[in-house]
Amino acid sequence: MTSNFNNAHNFRIDNNIVNVNPSADPLTKLEARIAAGAIHDSAERCDAPKCHPETRVAVQDNLYRWIVEDDRELDQPKKIVWMTGPAGTGKTAVMGSLAGRCAANGVLGATFFFASWSASIGRRRKTDFVTTIAYQLAQHRDDLKNAISTAMEKNPAVLKKNLHVQMETLVLAPLREVARQSEEPELRGAIIVDGLDECEAEQYHDTSSAGPRPTPTRTNAQDQREILEVLQAASLDPCFPFRILIASRPERVFREFFDPKRNPTFSQKLDLNVEHNADADITLFLEAQFDLIRDRYNFPPSWPPPGTIQTLVENASGQFIYAATVIRLFDTGHREPPMALLEAILKMETTRKTSSNPLEQLDALYMHILESSPDPPLSVRWIHTISMLSGYTIGSAFDINMLLQTDRESNEAEHLLGTLHSLIQIPPHSDQTTTPYGFYHKSLLDFLQDPGRCGKLYVEEIERCVFMWDAFVREISENRHLGSFSGVGSYTQRAGRRLMTGPKSFTSEDVVELHVHSGRAVISAALSALSKLPPLRPAEPGEFTRRAYLNGRLDMTQVEGLKDLIDAETEGQRKVAVRAAEGVTKQKFDELRAGIVSALAKVEALIDFGEGEEIEEGVYKDAKSSVQKVLDTIQGYLNDHRRGELLRSGIRLAIFGPPNAGKSSLLKFLAQREAAIVTPIPGTTRDILELSLDIGGLPVVIADTAGLRKTEDVVEKIGIKRARKA
Repeated sequence: MTSNFNNAHNFRIDNNIVNVNPSADPLTKLEARIAAGAIHDSAERCDAPKCHPETRVAVQDNLYRWIVEDDRELDQPKKIVWMTGPAGTGKTAVMGSLAGRCAANGVLGATFFFASWSASIGRRRKTDFVTTIAYQLAQHRDDLKNAISTAMEKNPAVLKKNLHVQMETLVLAPLREVARQSEEPELRGAIIVDGLDECEAEQYHDTSSAGPRPTPTRTNAQDQREILEVLQAASLDPCFPFRILIASRPERVFREFFDPKRNPTFSQKLDLNVEHNADADITLFLEAQFDLIRDRYNFPPSWPPPGTIQTLVENASGQFIYAATVIRLFDTGHREPPMALLEAILKMETTRKTSSNPLEQLDALYMHILESSPDPPLSVRWIHTISMLSGYTIGSAFDINMLLQTDRESNEAEHLLGTLHSLIQIPPHSDQTTTPYGFYHKSLLDFLQDPGRCGKLYVEEIERCVFMWDAFVREISENRHLGSFSGVGSYTQRAGRRLMTGPKSFTSEDVVELHVHSGRAVISAALSALSKLPPLRPAEPGEFTRRAYLNGRLDMTQVEGLKDLIDAETEGQRKVAVRAAEGVTKQKFDELRAGIVSALAKVEALIDFGEGEEIEEGVYKDAKSSVQKVLDTIQGYLNDHRRGELLRSGIRLAIFGPPNAGKSSLLKFLAQREAAIVTPIPGTTRDILELSLDIGGLPVVIADTAGLRKTEDVVEKIGIKRARKA
């Protein structure tokens, strides 16, 4: 028998009800909310650092042993290890190698590699952290996969919940269900979280709002601590079988959270910089790499010269990034011959003799590489702009080149960055339209943002912004490549910018003004383009004035004067508002305050000492006189018959009278134009006609009304009724 459902798809039968196009599989929904690039074997991490063979063996062995050991018999098993160390000590390489080893041996639960430089926002924020962990655990075993899928199906809104709820719903509850029902072997393995110190804060509100109670900005440390607390809560659950390995720099939030005095039982600390001497591993790495370089260039066996590797190891001070950067210099086609390049590196001078800073040699190496560019200051500005635009729609290498090159036909990018391949991940020319620039290590940006480290190459933040905005001004003016600015140039012909540095600007902050033609279409196109750039938004009403007030540039009387000036419609209003905005009102109040303070000081002196040798005679009389002057001045302000209020709010007048008394003619005379219809026919004016006038500097609203008389005309009656209410 032929079925009605032959070749049918996308339907489900629930309780004899056919559900066509059912919702997506729960795990498909979960997959849509993961940070795929943060997983250890993702395509995005194809060039991620790994430990060189035979290096960091002891560290990896100790961590792997901790992961697979059975310590259930211990009273307080420690399920969390915090691996820390300064930038460049090889934390990410250790975590990547360990993740690969665990995966190969079937003891990897999940991984998450944060990266502040990544174009994938999921790797920079906490939002997809728990969902990414849960999705990987679902691939671990079928019974756990089914439990997580069921949890997603029952709680579809969990993706919008906080991390604690997500961890409980998507991880802990399914693990309890599996532990209760499954007959399979107990789950085990590691959850590896790297670079947690690079997690950036998620902002849920407009923190720059000009409202009366703006929401405080969340800090990176708050979101990092939230993740730590979620992981801690998971590790303390009896049904949670995994070991958690966290790697980060030793920032305060981590030092405090893992302080043994505060949390003595649940975790242990592994400091790569203290507990594991990296010198032997760096030596092995350099020896292997120099062997490859020697073979590549057919150098004699005596190269590198004796003592070279020892010197480089000492210079590294335990920083693997130093050794890796040195080797990359030989791998990127540097303009100097390899022998000359090595000699230049060995001759680099630093203040190491008087400093214990382990980054000293790394800084010197970065400085040496950057100065190999034909224009180091301009190259540094390019690097800052690449960093600022990372993760936005204007992010491919081609987009950046088109934006920053002063001549779009030039090859300025290769000219400036050609010698910096050891620092910057520069995609091949064929891939530049789709692939962004990248950085091998965050320590480069740390170096460039610290004037004490990069010295003459340091660029102030406002200068970085001005450099970027100059590029966008060129884009607006010339209608160049970037899609978000498409069509703007056809409107503008020319654009300019003006930099005003604080504290001399209106707001006391650094301000950049963009000047374009004033047509509505031009301004609209420019604002639309700017709104797509990081991290711009339209200013709220009064926001610049608010900033000026909060920064002490204006006081409240000047703010009110500025508002009155904006609202001024008459010359009288303008003059008074200008005086207030320029501080005349403030000066009057300051004089009143000075008089009160002076009188108060004299009275307090009399109370404390009395008239005599220390207090001259007549002080009380002077104090009384000062107070009286203040009172007289205040009373004078109060007795001005509301002149200021009248000037600000204006006067409303209504012209009343019988028909044909000349009311409309008077209105025409005051307006000096044909403002009303005038005829000899009584009742011509039927409705109220209002007109705003400037009379002697005062804003006056004059109403012409219907003539007051007895009439049987229905329409005129309504006009007379309105006239009596005017």
